[in-house]
Amino acid sequence: MDNYNERQMTATSRHFNDVRACKIVQVDNEHLVFKLLWGNETAQIRPMDFEIGMYRVGEWIDMRLWTVSSQGRISLKRAQFIGKTPKRFVPKE
Repeated sequence: MDNYNERQMTATSRHFNDVRACKIVQVDNEHLVFKLLWGNETAQIRPMDFEIGMYRVGEWIDMRLWTVSSQGRISLKRAQFIGKTPKRFVPKE
């Protein structure tokens, strides 16, 4: 059973806490690389060592993303890793 953070459990809570589901595109020994919600850009995070083995390419993780928008471009300023996305919030592909 997965332990979910209270920010992940309801659509309202996800909205107010800026929680977004992001798809994992690469996993190596130190990083998870995930696709951002806009364009074809990716970003990487480094979860705790014991967590890396729990994630696979194609799975969805919840992230809290802070962005900067200037001159028509969105850039990632900061990202906070929350955990696996609950099944009911995984986007339909």
